[in-house]
Amino acid sequence: MNLKKCALLIAKAFFCIIYMYCIAPASSQSQVSFRQLSIKEGLSQNSAISISQDSIGFLWIATQDGLNKYDGRKFTIYPFNFVDITKPDYSNLGKVYTDRKGDVWIIPSNNLLYKYNRVEDIFTSISSVENANILFQDTNLNYWVSTYDHELYVLHHTTYEPKLVLSAKEIQGEIYHISQNSNGKLFLTTTNKIIELDPRSLKRTDIFPKTKYGEVVHENFSALVSDTSGRQWIGTYGNGLYFRDENDKIVHRISELSVLDALPNDLNILALHIDSQERLWVATYGSGLYKINFKNLKITHLSTEKHNPRALHYKDILSIYEDYTGTLWFGSDGAGLSYYDEYLEKFNSITNLETPENINIDVIRAITVSKNGDVWLGTSGKGLTQYEPATNSWRTFNTESPGKQAISSDRIMSLLIDSDDHLWVGTQGGGLNILDQKGRIEKYSITSTPKLSAHTLWCIFKDTDNMYWLGTRENGLIQFDKKRGELKKYTTSDSLPSNNIRVIAQGKVNQFWLGTEEDGIVLFDMDKHRFTSHKFQPNINSLSNNKIKSLYYDTKGILWVGTNGGGLNAFDIEKNVFYNYTVANGLANNVIYAIQPDKKGNLWLSSNRGITKFTPPNKLENPPRIIITPFVRTIIL
Repeated sequence: MNLKKCALLIAKAFFCIIYMYCIAPASSQSQVSFRQLSIKEGLSQNSAISISQDSIGFLWIATQDGLNKYDGRKFTIYPFNFVDITKPDYSNLGKVYTDRKGDVWIIPSNNLLYKYNRVEDIFTSISSVENANILFQDTNLNYWVSTYDHELYVLHHTTYEPKLVLSAKEIQGEIYHISQNSNGKLFLTTTNKIIELDPRSLKRTDIFPKTKYGEVVHENFSALVSDTSGRQWIGTYGNGLYFRDENDKIVHRISELSVLDALPNDLNILALHIDSQERLWVATYGSGLYKINFKNLKITHLSTEKHNPRALHYKDILSIYEDYTGTLWFGSDGAGLSYYDEYLEKFNSITNLETPENINIDVIRAITVSKNGDVWLGTSGKGLTQYEPATNSWRTFNTESPGKQAISSDRIMSLLIDSDDHLWVGTQGGGLNILDQKGRIEKYSITSTPKLSAHTLWCIFKDTDNMYWLGTRENGLIQFDKKRGELKKYTTSDSLPSNNIRVIAQGKVNQFWLGTEEDGIVLFDMDKHRFTSHKFQPNINSLSNNKIKSLYYDTKGILWVGTNGGGLNAFDIEKNVFYNYTVANGLANNVIYAIQPDKKGNLWLSSNRGITKFTPPNKLENPPRIIITPFVRTIIL
């Protein structure tokens, strides 16, 4: 078992997480299910008119009654109200916008521009432009502001001095949306036309879209986005979705692409978004959401369902926003925010209600997976459970099992699959049990041959030399062989700072990191037979808490330390510097039971108040990116 699987063995007594792509049913991965943030969770009002995220990670939501800043747990409300007017042929909606520098801007109900001062936690009126309705920053960092007076201004990116670019006479209608394509051209959707504008030369081209039959499309164009091929997708108020290829004035319905189904032609589209996976999301007023997947050529309609709490929560969708982590947020006109995190939907849950009568999975302390994909679950007081996903079958081993299938204790603390595909079972009070592939259990204790002097095994670890180590209660660190017994044993008599070893991780060659019950972390250098202790020390840079629950040594040489009350620590070993992350930085809880890395470099942390997806910053002193998922009392597959 490698270090990543070792982290899985440390879990909360009341819940457990398994993240295993390979056994999750395919249907769950394509399912779209939503979670909700509304006035029940603290949102100031349920019309989520506009959404954005700042450079720190706070989510900002503009509503009819208050501007909300959300940190993943609670809302801070600022006294601004926002316009929310939607008609069959137009909309006037207030805005919250994050520019390319990560600064937050708003256009509240007085239609003036305000910029957020993070230091003083206030919004300051910035520009002399009045009656503003849209703000957009281009790739040259200049700001473009349209007004309800049908004018377009450009603001210098440092002085914010406004310059009139297009007059009401030139625009001849209201601007509803501003975007920029990969070639740097700006596109303004307006009444009856689309304006293409070169931001450098200010050369303007008016585009009056026509169908392939030569008919002019007389509509109010609500939104425009460009995909990676340069194709533009154009939304309208009440006349559905069109697309056109770059440099072509002909617009088409999606039904003209024979590989895709048709969309209703009367959709009132308020927002369009192409996500990080190149899927097009269509937000409508009255018809919910449409998701267009160009990879599998499928259109999915997402709407409310009376008896499905994970369906879209409202049919009137005003805004779409994708945050840094890929979570999609949909602002509704009556049910707050519906959000979709596809990463979470890769988890399937199994509860006691879905297992046989004699199987219990609600008090799990340890998990591992055998080479054939079987899942082994160690419970606190209810024995060892085997789950075969291929056949959906269950089996329990406990102290009352017959003959060689009986285990020595029903309290399982640690699990590991060895090189022979045998299961090592560390118990509380019953020593070590090893289950072979024939279902026979060999028990190791102080009276067995070979003997084991420890009664309780907090963790079991396999090093890079295929040697096995036991972290014990009151018996220190033991190197153990299932045929020869104890090979080495280190206790306080050998200068080990503690005899209670909760977790083991391997760093450099022949170096081990030990997490102790109450004495911090310990570096064990096998070559030098030396132990180096790191503990909490007040008023200087040090470990935040001496009670250690979990360890993970990453590929950059950073040791991640989960504590019992002190949050998460990142220990830069070369610099001998600790960095501490707590609930103040966005963690769900300051008790970190397990640290599990994924392929993208994220760390998944289990705690008393849910799972935290933690994206380490490039510089450890900078804020991390964090997502919190709800507390569960299930197995998640």
